[in-house]
Amino acid sequence: MRLVKLEKLFQRQEIKMQDLTVTVDQQQKEINRLNQIIDSRNDESIHMNVVNVREKSHSGADTFPKRNDTFKPSKYNAERQIIRSNRLLVGENIPVQSSTIAFYAYLSQNEYNIGTHHGLVFDAVVTNYGSGYNKHIGAFVAPQSGVYVLTLTIFPGRGTLTSVHILRNSDVVGDIFADMRGTNVQTLSGSTGIVVVTMNKGDSASVRTSSTHQSTGMILSDPNMKTSFAGWKIGDL
Repeated sequence: MRLVKLEKLFQRQEIKMQDLTVTVDQQQKEINRLNQIIDSRNDESIHMNVVNVREKSHSGADTFPKRNDTFKPSKYNAERQIIRSNRLLVGENIPVQSSTIAFYAYLSQNEYNIGTHHGLVFDAVVTNYGSGYNKHIGAFVAPQSGVYVLTLTIFPGRGTLTSVHILRNSDVVGDIFADMRGTNVQTLSGSTGIVVVTMNKGDSASVRTSSTHQSTGMILSDPNMKTSFAGWKIGDL
C-alpha cells in the first residue's frame, strides 16, 4: 500500500517537472514574439521618417537649415541621417525581458558507494535554457547575475545514510539529511530541498555529499525515481 502511494507521489512530481518545462517553452516563445513586434515597429518608424523626408524634398521644402550658399544637402543625406538616428534609438527605454535561464538534470543511473565529499554529476539534461549547466562536471554557472531558485531531490537506497549539500561556489546554501538505516525499513522515500539565493555572473552551483557527516550506501535514480538537480532565475539583482 505504501509502495502504491509512493509511486503516485513520483508520478505527480514527474508531471510537475513536465509542466515546468512546458511553461518555460511558452515563455521563450512569448519573448521571441515580443522581440519580433519591437523590431517590426522600429522598421515601420524608419520607413515613415524616410517617406516624410522624400515628400518634403519633392515639395521643395528645406530638410536642413542652410549654412551658406555652397552647402546644398540632398534628400539622400537626409534619409541616411534619419536612418542612423533611429538605429541609435533602438533598444533605449524599451522594456524587453531578459532571456530565460533554467536547467533540469538527473542521474542517468544509480550512484554506488558514496562517501564523504562525493560530488554528484547529473548527466541526463532535460532543460538547459541559457546554457549554464555543464553535464560533464555537474555544475551550473550563472550566465547572469540575479536571484535564483535551486532545488535538489534525492532517493537514498534502503539501509543508507545520506547527507548532501547544495553549494554556491564553495559555500553550503542547502542541506538534505536522510537516514534509511534499520532492519524495519521496507519502503523507499525521496527528499527534496529548495533554496533561494543570489548569484553573480560566473558563480557556480553544484551538489556533493557532506565532508563531515559520513554518507554510506547508494543513491537511487531510475525511470521510477529520478535523483535530480534543477534551478531557474526569478529576478535581477
